[in-house]
Amino acid sequence: MNLDNLTQEFFNWILSYPSDTIFFVIVGVLFIASVLESLPFTGMFFPSESLTIFFGILAFKGVVNINILIIVAYIGILVGDIIGYYIGKKVGEDFLRKHSKKLKIDEKKYNKMKQFLDNNLFKALFIGRSNGFTRWITPFLAGANGIKIDKFIFLNMITAAFWAPAFLLGGYYLGEAFEIYGKYFGITIIISQS
Repeated sequence: MNLDNLTQEFFNWILSYPSDTIFFVIVGVLFIASVLESLPFTGMFFPSESLTIFFGILAFKGVVNINILIIVAYIGILVGDIIGYYIGKKVGEDFLRKHSKKLKIDEKKYNKMKQFLDNNLFKALFIGRSNGFTRWITPFLAGANGIKIDKFIFLNMITAAFWAPAFLLGGYYLGEAFEIYGKYFGITIIISQS
């Protein structure tokens, strides 16, 4: 059995469930994953890149609409970041000062981070979303440093508009490449066995 057949069987298995069930499971999981990856500490252990790529592939296969997935991921990112911001506002500065040695953040580094967030919040949010550690800590630090919530939400909406579709569309277009690869991989196996 070649790769193309295996993937087709897998998608047939998914499609054997009612379409409403598939839709609500995918949307629910994507929303929760998008929120969790943005929250303090859970974001470190719950990177959702692989999941969003997989859901993008499912969208390519027609299992769910890619536009709906992008909207759900976008809302999840915003909700998670706003919760992270408020957690940072509530406990952030005290937490950072209490655990500064463990986190290797001395007074000088803390002041430098605070100044960077004050002067370059857009850049911090945009770059911050690019990896698992900074993804959750940037909103947390924004709240801890007293960045104005309206400024935070506005800039976060702009950066989330880029990052929400990034991995989903990657999966969507990977799905196309994956299908082509599977087809030619299957043909190669058939030719080599002839």
